[in-house]
Amino acid sequence: MEPSIYVKEVAKSVVIRESDPTNLWQEFQRGSELAFTAIYKKYIHDLYHYGERLTGDKDLIEDSIHDYFVDLWNNRESYGEVNNLKFYVLKGFKYRLLKNLNKKRRLAVDFNLSEDYSFEIVFSREFEWITKQASIEQNKNILKSLNALSRREKEIITLRFYDGLSYEEISSI
Repeated sequence: MEPSIYVKEVAKSVVIRESDPTNLWQEFQRGSELAFTAIYKKYIHDLYHYGERLTGDKDLIEDSIHDYFVDLWNNRESYGEVNNLKFYVLKGFKYRLLKNLNKKRRLAVDFNLSEDYSFEIVFSREFEWITKQASIEQNKNILKSLNALSRREKEIITLRFYDGLSYEEISSI
């Protein structure tokens, strides 16, 4: 890349970042990838937080943001003038999110669940960590109690629970 082209691109990127939303929208409509990126970076967090208020499905929110920006780029030349870019982006995203949400619900209704479907419960990492910590504490307490036993009592427990001997076999030993 020639230095002069690089300088022009950097200068254009600075202008796009500092431009008002109307100019940003106009540059985007002309096909500027820098303007498109600037719009994305400027509103991505707002869209995500707005989506969280509409649904708790984070994957659906992310997919809808992606779909919205793909549609936005593909149809950029067909959009008209925009007075309030943030409002326009939020409104378009809401439409896309609700469309995806309805599509997901339709698929869930259309999917005929029989009584023999499998359902699996998965515990959170926090639950697993707490369970592991409780198990470690429990093992420490058991070991402490076992070490408090006499040598003969330890031998009996070992023969019964580790070697699987019956009470009669243990008593004969």
